Amino acid sequence: MYCGRIAYLGLLVLLMMPGQTGAEERAHPFAPGEELTYRLSWGIFTVGSAVMRVLDPVDLDGRESLHFSFTIRTNRFADTVYKIRNQIDGYTDPAVSHSVHYTKKQKEGRHERDVVVTFDWEQQTAQYSNYGEKRTPIEIVEGTFDPLSLLFAVRLLPLVVGEKVILPVTDGKKLVQTEISILKKEKLRVPAGKFDAWRLQPELKDLGGVFKKSKRARLEIWFSDDEYRIPLKVKSKVIVGSFRATLVSIKRPPA
Repeated sequence: MYCGRIAYLGLLVLLMMPGQTGAEERAHPFAPGEELTYRLSWGIFTVGSAVMRVLDPVDLDGRESLHFSFTIRTNRFADTVYKIRNQIDGYTDPAVSHSVHYTKKQKEGRHERDVVVTFDWEQQTAQYSNYGEKRTPIEIVEGTFDPLSLLFAVRLLPLVVGEKVILPVTDGKKLVQTEISILKKEKLRVPAGKFDAWRLQPELKDLGGVFKKSKRARLEIWFSDDEYRIPLKVKSKVIVGSFRATLVSIKRPPA
């Protein structure tokens, strides 16, 4: 019963990587038309797939905003145990220095959510709603990202082995200071090819679910060491087994 749920949790953690203020000082390594496809595995079984896309910019409240999307779906095998169909969308300012909007249409087993998180940067708050039912806004700090947009912000980060990064992310319910250790550089082979890669490890103390219940939980994430800084692989070990997400294919944006 855990395979689909862990697949989603693992990918969610992948999305909670740290961003960085001042990202506007570097050219973006991504552009509309980029599409990254991942295979989700639980133990020896393939349980689904995920696709991450950079879409065309949109107008939000009279301001141009970058648009990122992420879909997760389990396959027929995992559907019989725990069916997942999730659509996540994140929006940032053009500089990718903070989030401006976030939505998540979530279908997991019998549970469904239609989440919207609105960001008010004049008041420095974020407000969560589910099917229109709003929670009390929470305070956020400068440079706060939603879980999806944060992944694109980390692609702008200058990484240094041995250093740690602590930066803010929110899902609208709480603000978390995410700590990431930059472990090492190494060679990595995934279905999409061979890469020089950065190996990173997030701190799991602020995560719930099986990560909180597992005394020796571990999560590692690899990014390509090139101009694109593509997320290549995520690997976790928790009390109920191991999960992997590996990059299968890359669709580049038009030249």
